[in-house]
Amino acid sequence: MNFKLEYLRNKIRTDITKQSGNVGWTSDENLLSISFEFEFAKINDNKIVCGDIIYFDDLTLNTNVFTGIVTSISKGEYKDTVRCNDFAFYLNSSKTIIQFNEVPGTKALKSLFLKSKIEFNNIAEMNTIISMIYKDKYISEIISDILNQVYLETGKKYLIEMEGNKINIIEQSLIYIDEVCRLASNLPVFKIQNAIEKTATVNVSIENLRNSVIVTSKDSNDMEIIESIKDEISIKNYGLLQEIIEVDSKDESQARNIAKTVLNDLNKISEISSLTFIGNSNVKAGRLIKLNIENINLVGDFIVKSVNHKIASGAYTMMLNVEGV
Repeated sequence: MNFKLEYLRNKIRTDITKQSGNVGWTSDENLLSISFEFEFAKINDNKIVCGDIIYFDDLTLNTNVFTGIVTSISKGEYKDTVRCNDFAFYLNSSKTIIQFNEVPGTKALKSLFLKSKIEFNNIAEMNTIISMIYKDKYISEIISDILNQVYLETGKKYLIEMEGNKINIIEQSLIYIDEVCRLASNLPVFKIQNAIEKTATVNVSIENLRNSVIVTSKDSNDMEIIESIKDEISIKNYGLLQEIIEVDSKDESQARNIAKTVLNDLNKISEISSLTFIGNSNVKAGRLIKLNIENINLVGDFIVKSVNHKIASGAYTMMLNVEGV
């Protein structure tokens, strides 16, 4: 990858590309914020301090890969290791109080962002009605709860991604990764899957499998069960693995659909494949990718569970964990 790395301080951007090396960044669907790290050589008067804004651009694709804030620095005699997070860092670090009275999910999220002075670009259309008081909750917790209510009602999942300092919330099924790579602007593109290492591994697990779902009401003092569903064959094979979902009174009429949605989502053996490819900066956790690697039976649509990008000694690689959808 041909890249440029800069920092911003006091409205002045400084190019530090030639002082930087061992660049890496991690995107994980279980973590809201993308983490970014690089080594910074002490060869001149340039200094990185916590609070600086970092810009990392892919010049080959002519795109900004990462914009975020320096959150910690490990200082050495000749070089520093600089650690950063994108602006979703603030969603995990700031609490608020807000009340929603029967408003659609999209409107609730936009109201939350406006109240919290969070800029946004694209917030997907979500019509699930939200009625809730959130007190002393992190902004990230409120977002997650709203998106979970939408999921329980509709079965749809959404991605939270930062574009610079602006938030996007996009339906997961609408985002596919371009599956081609280009090593340099003067070279042709090729399929990512043609650059796979031969050391791919597959981890098969029932740790997150659930074959019984019980739906209870949040408004009931005696934990009233309003719906339950189970897969007897799965229980016979793997034992009882149960999930309990609490819903508001407004959702009780939809309890059976909620139970079916959760059971269909969780009642499966997880097969997560670890693969190493030539890097592509478009690849992020939560996005979907099409693969056709017949020799290891990876054919079809897969969700990127996590991806670690690394640029070292002139080579750009990425290690993906993917799961079939």
